[in-house]
Amino acid sequence: MTILVAFALATGLALSQPKVRMGQTTTPQPPRPPRGEHLCPEMGVFDPFATPLYSYVAQKLLDGVAAHRFAQMVVTSRIEHAIVIEFAEECMVGPGSTQVTYAAARSSIFSALSAQIATASQNRRVDADRMQTILANLSIPVDVTRAPIDCASAAVLGGVWEAMLRGTRFDDTPRSGPHCSLLMDGTTSHFGAFNLGHQWMSGSTQSPEPQTPAGRLVAIGRALIDYVKAPLPDRERVKREIMSQANSLLADLHQVDGGTPQKTP
Repeated sequence: MTILVAFALATGLALSQPKVRMGQTTTPQPPRPPRGEHLCPEMGVFDPFATPLYSYVAQKLLDGVAAHRFAQMVVTSRIEHAIVIEFAEECMVGPGSTQVTYAAARSSIFSALSAQIATASQNRRVDADRMQTILANLSIPVDVTRAPIDCASAAVLGGVWEAMLRGTRFDDTPRSGPHCSLLMDGTTSHFGAFNLGHQWMSGSTQSPEPQTPAGRLVAIGRALIDYVKAPLPDRERVKREIMSQANSLLADLHQVDGGTPQKTP
C-alpha cells in the first residue's frame, strides 16, 4: 500500500511539472491586460438594436430625464440603477446650475424578467413578441433622487466621460481582447455622453480593476451617487472629492493623447 501511495504521489508530481526538452526554450505568455484599461465598445442602452432588457432598463430608469446629458452611467447587474448629469440650456450661456439625477430600481429587473421567462417558457417558446409582452407587464418601482450641481463642474465631468468614450471606438485603436470578454458574475456599467459634435457615444466595462481608467470612472459614478444622497451640508465636500478624482483622471487621459488637462475653475 505504501508503495502504491508513493507511486501515485510521484506520478502526480511528474505530471504537474512542465516538460523541458533539451535544446528547446519555452516562450513566456504575455501578461493579460488588466480589465478596465479602456471602455469596451457597445451599442448602448438607448440604441435601437439594444437587447430588450437594456431598452427596458433605460426606459424604466431614465423616463422623464432630459435627453441631452453631460454624462450617464447605467448599471445593469444586480439592482439596476443610473446616474445622469443633465444638460441645462443655461450652461450654454455662462455660470449657472443643472442637476444630477439618480434612479434606482427597488428590486432586480433582471431577476424579475428571468422568473417571468421561466414561467412563460413552460407553455411555449418565448419569441420577440412574447418578450415585449412580458416586459410590458413587469412592475418594478423606481426611486428617483436629484441634487443641483454647478455647470462648471458638470462640464468637467462631461469632459471626463467624453475623453474615456473617445478611446472606446472613436479612434483607430482596436478595442477588444480578453479584458472585454464577459464575466458571469461581473457588474456591468454602461456609459454614455454627447461629444462636441452632438454625437452620442457609448461604451461599457465589467468589474474593472480599481486602478485602471475604467475603474476610476466607475468610482466617480459611484461618488456621484453619494453626492446626490449626501445631506446638504456635506455635498460641497463630496463634490470637491469628486472633482479631484475627475481632474486627476482627465489629466492622465490627456497625457496619453497629448492634450491639455482641463481643470476645474
